[in-house]
Amino acid sequence: MSSLLGAMHAWQSPRALAVLALLILAILLLSNLRSPILLDHGLQQEHTGADRTKWPPTLPPVDETEAYWLQTSLSGSFEDQSIEIGQRAGVLRDWIQSYDPYSKALHPQLHAESIEKAAVTLFPFLANTLRKSKSKNPMENIQPPFNKSSRGIVILTSVKTFRQTFHLLGALTEVVLTDLPIQIAYSGNDSLRSFQREMLAYRFPSISFLDISTLFVDNSLPLETSDSALKILAGLATTFEQFILLEANTVLLYRPDLLFKQSAYHRTGALLFGRPVQSPMRFPATYPPEVLTSHSSTEWTQGSDVKKTQYLQEKYWSVVVLDKSRVDVLIGLLHASWQTILNGHGRIDDTAPDREIDVWRLAFELTGSPHGLQTPSAAVIGWPRHGAEEEICSFADGYSEENGTLLWYTSLIVRKDEPSFGNDNVPTHRVVMLSSQEVLNGKDILCTVRENARTLTHAQQQIIQKTAQKAQQLDSEFGLANMHKSLTSSDT
Repeated sequence: MSSLLGAMHAWQSPRALAVLALLILAILLLSNLRSPILLDHGLQQEHTGADRTKWPPTLPPVDETEAYWLQTSLSGSFEDQSIEIGQRAGVLRDWIQSYDPYSKALHPQLHAESIEKAAVTLFPFLANTLRKSKSKNPMENIQPPFNKSSRGIVILTSVKTFRQTFHLLGALTEVVLTDLPIQIAYSGNDSLRSFQREMLAYRFPSISFLDISTLFVDNSLPLETSDSALKILAGLATTFEQFILLEANTVLLYRPDLLFKQSAYHRTGALLFGRPVQSPMRFPATYPPEVLTSHSSTEWTQGSDVKKTQYLQEKYWSVVVLDKSRVDVLIGLLHASWQTILNGHGRIDDTAPDREIDVWRLAFELTGSPHGLQTPSAAVIGWPRHGAEEEICSFADGYSEENGTLLWYTSLIVRKDEPSFGNDNVPTHRVVMLSSQEVLNGKDILCTVRENARTLTHAQQQIIQKTAQKAQQLDSEFGLANMHKSLTSSDT
C-alpha cells in the first residue's frame, strides 16, 4: 500500500503532470489524424454502410480469409455469384476502413500488403492494371493520391457517338459555360480514331483524354464491345476524385456543377437518377427482385417498389455522379466492374436496355454501399401529340434535381427523322413519368398523359434552342453529319 501511495504522490509532481499532459495531447492528435487507407490513397473512411450499428466491426483475419477466397471458386447462378461477391466485398470494405498504420492495437492483423492481396484475389482484374508510375500496388493504380479539388466531367466516347460528343462539348463549354475540367474516355484507337481526337482537341483545347485500354491491360476485359462496361471502367480509370459520368446524348439545361450540390450526393458520394421502365413485359429484370430485397438492407431498397412487383421499376440513364475517394463508392465500382467482366465473357445479356441499370443496382445494393437515388426524377420532355392533345410525346427523357428543377434530358439534339410534334425542335412541355409509357410505330417515342404537364420556362427553351444552334454550327463547321454517316456505315 505504501508503494502505491508513493507512486500516486510521484505522479502529482509538476514534472510528472506535464509529461502526462503531453501524452494525452499526443494521443488526441493521433486519434484525429486522417488514417491512410491502403498506403494512403486519399480514401475517405465512411462508417455509413449497410450495417454500421457496431463500430469497429469484428473482422475476420485477412490472410486466412484471402486463402479461403482463393481456394473457393464462385459457382452457381449469376445471382448467387453476385451475392457472394457482394458479401466478400463488404468484408474488404471493413478491412480498408479499419486499417490504421498508426495504431496496431485495435486490429493487429490488418496489414496493407495483406489487404491488397485480398483485393486482387477478389477482383483479379486489379492485377492487370498499369499506370505510367508502374506502381506494384494495384489498388494504388486505380486510387492515386488525389488533389482534394479534383472535380470533373467524364464523357464516354466512341466512333459512333463522336458527333454527339462534339455537340455536348459545345454545349458544356459555350452554352451552359461549365468551369469543370472535361475528360474524354475511350478504349484504344479502334474506339476513337486519332484524327477524331485531334479534331476534338483542336476545337476544345482544354479537354483531356483517357484511354481506358492503357490502364486495363487484361485481354479478357470487355474493352471493345460494351458501352456499359466502358462507362463503369472509365469511372475506375479517371483520376478525378469526384466526377460526373455523362453519355454523349445528354442535353443540359443548367451547369452540371449543380449535381455536386445535391444532398443525397453529399450524404453518400453516389447519385443515380431513376425513371419507370417503358414496358415491364418488354424489359424484364435481368435478375429476380428478391435478390435485392433479401440481401440488401440499404434504405432505398427497403422502400422500393421492387418488393411489390416482378420487375424493376426504376431505370437509370446518362448521368451518374460519384466520389471515388469514399470507400463505399470504390467497393461499389469494383463490384460493377466484376459484373461487366462477366458480361465480357458472355455471361450476361448486354442487349437489354436495362442491362446497365442492373449493374449499378447490384453493385451498390449487394455490397451494402449507400447511394442516392433521385426517383421519380424522370419526365417526358416534348410536345402535345397532333390528333391527341391530351398526350405529351417525345424521343427525350428529362431528369430533375431534388427540388424538381429540370436539369437535363437525353436525346439527339439534332434529328432529321423527328416527327412534327410541334412547330420547331424546341420542346415545350414536361410531364413527370409516374407510370409506364407506350411505344408508337415501333420507334422509341415516349408518350404520357398530359395531366400535370408543365410548360418549360422561357429560359429553359432558350437554352435548348442555343444548344441546337450550337450543334448545327459544329455540324456545318466540321462536316460532322456526313462524317458520322461515313464512319458508322463502314463499321457495319
